[in-house]
Amino acid sequence: MTSIFLSRSDEERLLKEFLPRDGFFVDVGANDPVVGSQTWFLEQQGWRGLLVEPQPHFAERLRRERTSKVVQKACGERKDIGKVLPLTILGTNAALFPDRVFDRIDDDARTVDVEIDTLDNMLIGEGVDRVDYVSLDIEGYEVDALRGFDIARYAPKLILIEDHLFNLTKHRFLKSAGYKWVRRTQNNNWYMPKEQPFPLTLLDKLQLFRKMYIGMPFRNLKKWIRSF
Repeated sequence: MTSIFLSRSDEERLLKEFLPRDGFFVDVGANDPVVGSQTWFLEQQGWRGLLVEPQPHFAERLRRERTSKVVQKACGERKDIGKVLPLTILGTNAALFPDRVFDRIDDDARTVDVEIDTLDNMLIGEGVDRVDYVSLDIEGYEVDALRGFDIARYAPKLILIEDHLFNLTKHRFLKSAGYKWVRRTQNNNWYMPKEQPFPLTLLDKLQLFRKMYIGMPFRNLKKWIRSF
């Protein structure tokens, strides 16, 4: 058995096995409607959801190609509600704080202004009172978005969060919110409520420990070398 998987096909297969046949998802940083999406296949199975995407061209495509509600804003903390901040777009990726994720900003980068709101406000605005699955992939802004989300109220069964594991910030935040790390697929960590049963063998725990703690200094060294 393993707790670390490397392919997109593995991720979809495992999510289909883990999640129920219907439910409600929240996809923060939805990006492309299909390619690389962590919720498109759920929508095909009958799930409903909320797609949050600040990039204008992707938001427009999501409205055309997906059936779930689309909100063209960026998720943030309560103190930032209503602020308009520059979003740096580089290729298909976008970041409110580019220095958190991009090694360097080249001439192809551009910026657009985006409005900040909390995920709570977005869910209330859409009349959502149930969230089964949350996916967050917003280039280093994930914890900021989680601070604007009442995890205790919605208690999603699964939170999938992109984490390149350069530090423990995201892990510590979710652990403090009552969630445990149970699996990793590609660059995404899986978290579920700590009281929710999930079989983890000693080998599984060792794999996760090695990935997060032992590998972290080497990842940071490689990142530092790339910055030159």
